[in-house]
Amino acid sequence: IYSTFFSTKYAIGQPLMNKSGFVAFDFGLYKNTGSGLRPLRIKLHGGGKYFLDKVTTAIRDEMVIGAEDNLPCGLNQGFWGANENFDYYDLLKNTMPPTTGINYNITQIRINRILDWAFKYLDVDSNSVYIDGISLGAPGAYSMAITYPERFAAARLTVGLFNFGFDQDYQPTCSFNTGKANREDGDNLLGTRLTNLPSNLGYGTYEILNGGFVIHELNERDYPFIFSINGKHDLMMGWTEKTIYYDSVNANHTGGYYFWDSRTHNGDGSTWNAEDVFDLFRFRKDLSYPAFSNCSLNEDWGNGDGNTGEDFGSVNGSLDWVNEVSDEANEWEAQLFIRDLQTKTGAWVIYPSSCTADITLRRTQNFNPKPGDNITWSIYHNGIEIQSGSQIFAGGLVTISNATIFKDTIEFIVHCTGGGTTWYADTDDDEYGDPDNYITSPSQPEG
Repeated sequence: IYSTFFSTKYAIGQPLMNKSGFVAFDFGLYKNTGSGLRPLRIKLHGGGKYFLDKVTTAIRDEMVIGAEDNLPCGLNQGFWGANENFDYYDLLKNTMPPTTGINYNITQIRINRILDWAFKYLDVDSNSVYIDGISLGAPGAYSMAITYPERFAAARLTVGLFNFGFDQDYQPTCSFNTGKANREDGDNLLGTRLTNLPSNLGYGTYEILNGGFVIHELNERDYPFIFSINGKHDLMMGWTEKTIYYDSVNANHTGGYYFWDSRTHNGDGSTWNAEDVFDLFRFRKDLSYPAFSNCSLNEDWGNGDGNTGEDFGSVNGSLDWVNEVSDEANEWEAQLFIRDLQTKTGAWVIYPSSCTADITLRRTQNFNPKPGDNITWSIYHNGIEIQSGSQIFAGGLVTISNATIFKDTIEFIVHCTGGGTTWYADTDDDEYGDPDNYITSPSQPEG
């Protein structure tokens, strides 16, 4: 067990993040057994628990760090942070939402410093660092993963939420709805959603705490692989905002696995067991992965009312690939397939033999085309080319839409070649090109 004496004076010439000065926080380290460089899993506990909760419950040979987030006043920072005027010591001074001041991601900064310490003093494989959160710890883990994606290989989230500001769940008694307990605690910590006080991260607080906003605005970040499991009857964290986020995952080609079932917050009524459908440790920061979106096998999650749609299902859960992908300067290749899924009772969900999905190349290491390069792609099934196409790369992410995937595996290959010449449009027939109207092509287009 370690104690950190955390200074809220985070930089010379900058104001205090909180007027409390130095604050002591604890964390627990479970070294586990093993030798050489090993994985590290940061574990964020649920509400009502503390930093040693299940810290010695390792999944394999990884070291585990359980971080504390409890304040001396008895509240916590939601594993994110607090307003600069929030009183860490006197609960009675925090009964109204702040209307001024900056909200600082203090807990995230502190977790980053713990990670720096771990890299210095422990035999940590820096490409195999994971963050794992349950209940209150799950939104903290998610926000940490998308705010500092360069630190993590993957994130595992259990019964959390993606949009901290969402307050209109279909269940009237949801604790994050307006006037309910968690919403009031959050408002007193950070101010109301309507006030949307500025954060130290360059966005409004309820923008940076809205996962759908972040993955849209910062779409090209090298996000770690996200796994989440949620319940349609979770009165604590709600359900409605999950369906909005699932739409955003598809629209922004973020990828990841998102499972849902009819569970309550404590797991009653669940169908899935996370360990049966997700291997956290297959992911590394130095490995690319295919991000699936708009998969035709995704079950219907409904319209935001937990009584609509299928009782259980997933976003992308039926798709998988063979480790490891080939990620070279001019070629990216992976073997993709459809998998059946096992429920916690041992029953199998059997999927059809083929489907379609968009495939985005995420976290590429060597395959980094330049704008104007020619991207060609092919899909082979049983040695026969069944699909192909080409596009001029315009920058951003490489996404191949409507790819066909089979249960008995396809070979998916993307090539990159130089794009040739830039041609400028002669829109006024003066035999000179318009510098603001151009395309890249191997041969001269008409006009």
